[in-house]
Amino acid sequence: YGTVQLENYKIISSNNINITSKIINNVQNSMKYNMKSILGKEESALCIGILLGDREEISEKTEDEFKRSNLTHLLAVSGSHITYIVTGLAIILAKTSKRFTKIFTLFFLLFFMALTGFTASVVRACIMGMIILISNLIYAKPDTLNNLGISSFIILLINPYMIADIGFILSFGGTIGIVLLSSKITNLMYKIVEKLTNNKMIITDKEYNTENNGEVCALGKEFYLNRKKEHSNKENKDRDKTKKESDREAKKENIKQRIVKYTINSFSITLSANLIIIPIMAYVFSTFSFTFWISNILAAPIMEVTTILGFIVYFISIFFIPVAKFLGIILNLFLDIMLKIAEISSFIPGSCIYIKTPFIIECIIYYFILFIIFNIRYIKIIIKRYIRKKTKQYKISNNYFLSFEFIKDKYKYTIIFIIILSIIATIVINVINPNKLQIFFIDVGQGDSTLIITPAHKNILIDGGGNEFGSFDVGENTLLPYLLDRRITTLDYILISHFDSDHVKGLFAVMQNLKVKNIIISKQGENSENFKDFFKLIQNKNVNIIVAEKGEIIKIDKYSYFEILFPEANLIKENILNNNSIVTNFHCMGFSMLFTGDIEEIAEKRICELYKNTNKLNATILKVPHHGSKTSSTSEFLETVKPKIVL
Repeated sequence: YGTVQLENYKIISSNNINITSKIINNVQNSMKYNMKSILGKEESALCIGILLGDREEISEKTEDEFKRSNLTHLLAVSGSHITYIVTGLAIILAKTSKRFTKIFTLFFLLFFMALTGFTASVVRACIMGMIILISNLIYAKPDTLNNLGISSFIILLINPYMIADIGFILSFGGTIGIVLLSSKITNLMYKIVEKLTNNKMIITDKEYNTENNGEVCALGKEFYLNRKKEHSNKENKDRDKTKKESDREAKKENIKQRIVKYTINSFSITLSANLIIIPIMAYVFSTFSFTFWISNILAAPIMEVTTILGFIVYFISIFFIPVAKFLGIILNLFLDIMLKIAEISSFIPGSCIYIKTPFIIECIIYYFILFIIFNIRYIKIIIKRYIRKKTKQYKISNNYFLSFEFIKDKYKYTIIFIIILSIIATIVINVINPNKLQIFFIDVGQGDSTLIITPAHKNILIDGGGNEFGSFDVGENTLLPYLLDRRITTLDYILISHFDSDHVKGLFAVMQNLKVKNIIISKQGENSENFKDFFKLIQNKNVNIIVAEKGEIIKIDKYSYFEILFPEANLIKENILNNNSIVTNFHCMGFSMLFTGDIEEIAEKRICELYKNTNKLNATILKVPHHGSKTSSTSEFLETVKPKIVL
């Protein structure tokens, strides 16, 4: 979008909007207004984010805490929200007929898709939920994988480009993980707990089979099922009272068992979804978390209550604000707890680790290993059947392993394996070990940033861009992802030409998240805020600070070195930060590149005087001073440098 200033305009149409869009817009605005009047500022912003997926008014600090604690998915309406909504409607409409509840829920899900802007995750979850409800209404058995396929088909039919949308990929990836892996992990952990307690704690529930349930395994489903059982039990009035009581006693679990069961169920759902999306997150965001399950287990019950109570508070606020405000006190408390969970979880070590962006082949290998781990039992059966078939073919089982056929099979698979391994090794060697000088000029907007990778694989970053105003962090959103995409997690050198925001601010996120061995700076003529922030950041880090001086040679490796040409001990007083930028010539095997920071005409003249009748300023490539502005790049300076290429 943009802003346009007009001198003359004419309204050619009004009140022409689609009635459905108008209703949706009114509901959205009404919800925002009512929640702001009932809840606190931060709490109302979070509540709107949870209910509508609208994060516009959530503070940068809160968003960052949710991101670092792996709870961002709670602020984007997804399948779990739909589960909570269906659960809430089942509880509210428990007194009505089952058929009415299902039909009402169907229409509500349609409305909810429109309310949340038809995002991929919501549409996917709503369609799957609607298919289940329709199946129940027509007495057909739904299949989760078919439902998943139908929902993806409908979404892609409407917009084929959604196939590349990260929300679409994560939503379907997480659901596939839950469908395929959740029951296996849950049953395995049930058996482990039972074995560890010598069968004193029996938590396996045959009636509640998690297999192939997809997101309906989420917290609240068991309660929903129990309510249905209780409701159907009430209809059987002819049942013997004594038997009823004994059945309740038999099904009653102690508090300890319920806590263990809830923890296992929550953990298995979180783990199964993350096992599938870990490579996707690593490839797209270059992040990994060891502690995602902690924050999700803590937040899940709060999230369910908050979602259901949030909608209840809003519906009541339409008719009677005082009651809504009373319930809002409880909702406010749960939202505060949610904020606290995100804040505490964001500080847990290992909650958000930046990693090298994996190659596609590495992601494929990961999924291949995952497939083998979760299907090892079936693979063993297939291998046994294959061996039996061969032994039957050659009659005597012992002789098969000595037979020509076995040797032929063995070598055939060995040759295939060696070919695949050779291809992978060749790709990896070519990508990882180019053995040549590489220089990358990074688009950081207004500012400079250059990455140098020497033939000896030393990584050098010169400046990092950055904004003086606004909340967009160039370092976190541009520079850091760029370096991780180039599989760089260690920088041997950072050279800071000077401490203007458009050269240094982007480096802060890099220094916080990557390993930096050496930082090259020069004497500062002004104690700027950026300079103070820089020293605060490196205080507790094991970084070698090199204060460069004119005439100094900084050796990088056997091929490369920096020759520091400027500034002098006596600093230029005019525009003191720009005109005392580090000017250095980078040399590598006959190639040279002159980096000039933001020097202006006065500094250029002084540098030309210092190196008159020498070739110290000569360079293959010149990075023009001060971004090529009119204050710099005088004719005298350009003639002295004699570059072949000017950037």
